[in-house]
Amino acid sequence: MEQSKQFKILIAGATGLIGHALLKNFIKRGFKINFLTTSTSKIISSPEIQGFYWNPMEGKIDRLALDEVDAIINLAGSPINQRWTDKAKQNIYNSRISSNETLFECLSEVPNQVKHLICASAIGIYPTDNDVSFDESFETEEPSGFLQSVVAEWEASTRIFASMDIPTSRVRIGLVLSNDGGVLKKLKPLARWGILSSMGSGNQWQSWIHINDLVRLFDFVLDKQISGGVNAVAPEPVTNQYMIHAIARSMGRKVLLPAVPGFILKTVLGDMSEIILNGQKVEPKLLLNRGFEFKYPTIDEALDDLAKI
Repeated sequence: MEQSKQFKILIAGATGLIGHALLKNFIKRGFKINFLTTSTSKIISSPEIQGFYWNPMEGKIDRLALDEVDAIINLAGSPINQRWTDKAKQNIYNSRISSNETLFECLSEVPNQVKHLICASAIGIYPTDNDVSFDESFETEEPSGFLQSVVAEWEASTRIFASMDIPTSRVRIGLVLSNDGGVLKKLKPLARWGILSSMGSGNQWQSWIHINDLVRLFDFVLDKQISGGVNAVAPEPVTNQYMIHAIARSMGRKVLLPAVPGFILKTVLGDMSEIILNGQKVEPKLLLNRGFEFKYPTIDEALDDLAKI
């Protein structure tokens, strides 16, 4: 469905890596943007963008944020990439569930015209298995570990919108490759200094996506009004070892150091090491079946493009 120039989107989590990229894209498309922020100092107002305060952990939201909004994109959530103390785990969980609950309460109480809700999710919904490829038809019977449990509950919290007959998408995002943030921004300096190496066995799968394809994917889900789970990954996942060597190659470097043993990562990072040591081989089956075309289907193409920037 082609959107009109007056199409308005409400974004929660607009200041993060993905949110910022989406914001620029939607403005370019001529959309109007409302965004939610927990910091009053970040509230701005212009003909294209209007900020509103919210505090989902306390169930607070400026109801004017829903004014004339056609679609909502919820990217809100405490960063996964932090040391998993008990407090951090609670924040990671609560921030995701409370954001959906707060949006639901607001939608329940305020007359609105919302026709679609897209909630970020993660490929952590799938179990760790180096021998199995997962597409959207897979259903986890019993989550294992903190991350999978959080993502499962995160997705479950979106099902409350079904009572409003609002089509809801759960975009399961893999490893995002971008020069502006995320893992690539952290690994490139290591490659430049010659101290980049694979991690653990190096055989764990990395399901990834170029930031530009991710932005186009959100456009696609909106325009085609796709609902349900959507795997936001490129069609060709790679092992951690391959990815590390590909990053080095894209910068004209070689990987000279041996892999960092898993026990060292566990000692340094604690439970959070499972993000690095565990992996999932994920397929974007739904998107491919619906005709989405990846501009960067292979990691070498993606990294070559990012190396030019």
